[in-house]
Amino acid sequence: MTLDELNEARELATRRAELLQEADDVEKRGAEAAHLFGHKFNLEMEDVLRMALAGELRRRAGVSEARLRELGIVFPGDPVAEIDPGPKHAFIQRNSWNRETGEFTVWVPCTPARSWRRAEALGEADVEVDEALNPHGIEPDSLGAVTVVDATDRNAEWRECAKVVGTTSTDQGVAIRVRVFSYNGLVRGAVAAGDISAVGIGYEGLEETIVEGTGDRPLVNVHRWRLHELRLHRADTLAEAA
Repeated sequence: MTLDELNEARELATRRAELLQEADDVEKRGAEAAHLFGHKFNLEMEDVLRMALAGELRRRAGVSEARLRELGIVFPGDPVAEIDPGPKHAFIQRNSWNRETGEFTVWVPCTPARSWRRAEALGEADVEVDEALNPHGIEPDSLGAVTVVDATDRNAEWRECAKVVGTTSTDQGVAIRVRVFSYNGLVRGAVAAGDISAVGIGYEGLEETIVEGTGDRPLVNVHRWRLHELRLHRADTLAEAA
């Protein structure tokens, strides 16, 4: 989505909200109203005319909504397309497992990856964006509070299984050192065997700039961010990690 399209979406969203509100007002007002939005009603036909007007207002709102969907706006209840994580999302680095220390390295590449932003001007809709984390922008004072959970079984309760012990930032991404709890043999064995490789990350953006990207979506540069959670997934569930 270009910036021009984003501005168009704001106007469409405002117009859609106004039309839906007018339609609600028309439907809620009863036979005591002889005039609605400049229309004089024959009270014997008031209900029929009132519902017809509400229907026309909703139709016009639907036209705006159709264009918003063309622009990539997602509304509550819409199925969200599965995100292809590709190589842009976090993963456990090969051969990083250290049996003696029980540690491994999660690599977070900071190239743009698809994400979503709630656009306040668009009401409840989300806007698809390309998001890039600044590898030097991670807040170091938050690492002690990061939760690392075993998410390998989607039907089981995700339990804390490790802790973050340090990070190293480069211009290409962030290396996060993780230490598995000594009593958690299942996770230790799975990481050592390569059965766990995909990692989902939960974080909070603290400072960001939205710029016009080269593709069809705005680019969000996240300058400062705080890591909250790492979720360890099976090697064959990359979509879950995304």
